[in-house]
Amino acid sequence: MTIIPVPKKIQKCQFETCNYKRTQDFLCAVLESYARACAAKGLLLNGWRNSVQGCQITCPDHQIFSYNARACDRTCVSLSDRDFECTATDVPVNGCICPTRTYLDLLGKCVEASKCQCMLKNGDYLGPGKSTIINSETWYCRNGKLKRTGQPPVFKGMCMPPKVYFSCAHRRKGQYGTTCAITCQIIATEISCIPTKCVSGCICPEGMVLDYDAMCVYPEDCPCKFSDQTYKQGEKMMKDCEECVCRNGKWKCIENVHCPATCVIHGEGHVTTFDGKKFAFNGNCEYTLVQDSCCANETRPNFKIVTENVICGQSGVTCSKAIKIYIGDVLIEMRDATYKITPENMADKFNIQINSLYVSLDVNIPGGHLLQILWNKNTNTFIRFTRMHQLSLCGLCGNFNSDMGDDFITRSQYLASNALEFANTWKEDPLCHDVTEVMHPCDLNPYRLAWAEKQCHIIHSNIFKQCHNLVYRVPYYESCVQTTCSCDIFGDCDCLCGAIAVYAKACLDAGVCINWRILDFCPVYCDYYDTHPPKHNSSEFTENGDYPSHYQPCSCPDNLWAFPKNNIEGSTEQEFLKNLDNTVKRLQEHGLQVKREKSEFFKNSVEYLGHLLDDDGLQKPLKKMESIMKAPTPDNVSQLKLFIRLVHYYGKFIPEQATILKPMYLLIGKGHLCK
Repeated sequence: MTIIPVPKKIQKCQFETCNYKRTQDFLCAVLESYARACAAKGLLLNGWRNSVQGCQITCPDHQIFSYNARACDRTCVSLSDRDFECTATDVPVNGCICPTRTYLDLLGKCVEASKCQCMLKNGDYLGPGKSTIINSETWYCRNGKLKRTGQPPVFKGMCMPPKVYFSCAHRRKGQYGTTCAITCQIIATEISCIPTKCVSGCICPEGMVLDYDAMCVYPEDCPCKFSDQTYKQGEKMMKDCEECVCRNGKWKCIENVHCPATCVIHGEGHVTTFDGKKFAFNGNCEYTLVQDSCCANETRPNFKIVTENVICGQSGVTCSKAIKIYIGDVLIEMRDATYKITPENMADKFNIQINSLYVSLDVNIPGGHLLQILWNKNTNTFIRFTRMHQLSLCGLCGNFNSDMGDDFITRSQYLASNALEFANTWKEDPLCHDVTEVMHPCDLNPYRLAWAEKQCHIIHSNIFKQCHNLVYRVPYYESCVQTTCSCDIFGDCDCLCGAIAVYAKACLDAGVCINWRILDFCPVYCDYYDTHPPKHNSSEFTENGDYPSHYQPCSCPDNLWAFPKNNIEGSTEQEFLKNLDNTVKRLQEHGLQVKREKSEFFKNSVEYLGHLLDDDGLQKPLKKMESIMKAPTPDNVSQLKLFIRLVHYYGKFIPEQATILKPMYLLIGKGHLCK
């Protein structure tokens, strides 16, 4: 009786052996294919390899050759869970197996059943003779099986309840096991799955589906996912200026008609407009960042924000060292890590918050528009504008019309062809020199390039992984490298950390709170104690003392999209007192003591790193300032650079320091006069 049609197999055999150089290998493969087809029909062709030269198989030590090789009842795994290895669709193959009454263990050795490991429900293995606790009961690994008083545990196929094990050996028509099992992702994307084969494994019971953590949930309880972040039922997020709510595993979004936009100036002249256009500009003057009343028939603006750019590197690069905000007849000036309001009696009209990292200003301008300024007390400024109705804006921040193609509108209301032509028109003093070339700090300071690239690589690292799909990181990395290269006189950490903070703020605005500062990388001195455990798409603020910390990577972690809040990193005074209390409690809980004579609390001032800190912030250290005044006159370039570094260290206490140091920069710059 013919079980398998022979002619086609003969033709295949002839073709293979006649067309390839290694004839014997292909001949054996064709014959094995035919033998396997016969085995699938229940007929074993024993001995055929011995009758064909070159088709014999040599087995490793302690294994034997068989024409009926199967995993079922021949491995330690099959002893632990027979359904895992034994199915009705298994076809015997020609191969090496362990001798009778021995089994293949996890190391590929043939052992007796008494030396077999046992498979646990979580996928781990228990050594022979060892014990483990399951459901508060002790189970032992005996002869490859878990036993308690001689009985195996009730679970089957390693499934964690409520999951159940599905064996393809016992499937009904139309059942495919784990293949195309319904998941929350399939529900959200509404894609169809076409099964190709049945796969045994753990599946959810009828009426439940797999969520993104491979747990069984009811379809109406499915979470939503966006950019590797999982959101629970009812949680909100913002995407492309739409407010979205998670409902039954799908996003339901409503457009926010009053969506804000942010203009950023940071590092050595890097600007990002309201509409997202990025450019670099190294001008040494005051420049208009943004103002209203831009039309020809409009005269005095209701508000205007000006940046004061000064030379901050030996190569001539400039940085924003002061921000001036004009609102009507009021001037708010931010410089030297503090701010000043003129006239002073208008101070209570503005909402200004200060923490260890930022000065934040919120103000409503005529027309109901919301203006928010976030300044990092150094070179970074974030200008967030929420427009209630159409309003003309202009300046280095662009015109805020959702089209970056026309952002380079000059003061004379024509479209400039490049960033230099555009930016030069927005200088406040017409006597300032025009900028004629774009500087590339890493070309001017190539010795700093490798260090800058290494430090800025944190932007590409897994620390910011949650943000990578939300905010395109390459421009931020490139500006970080250029900014870090430019710091050739002072402030390595200020420049580097400030550049990384810009990307962290962009991530925060996109809905991801990144906990990136650590004790040995951009720490917040005197305000940093620990990091926070992740909580969904944010960082959890703990109040129970488990993670006492003064530093917060963001405020309002569970409501990142709240309007009109401007989410920032840092801490508040209330958080400081709360965490101080938690720290003292934690010392008590662990039986730790501190010496009273070495401890001081609620001091009005303290000296730290050569600075004086008091209730009003960072103050001028009189002794250090006196030493600068009495410093000897430098005799060479090296001494002059040391003196400049000393001045920069206390530069925040020296008004107009950039103007004062400019002649010194000229002495040590390219083609310097000082020898």
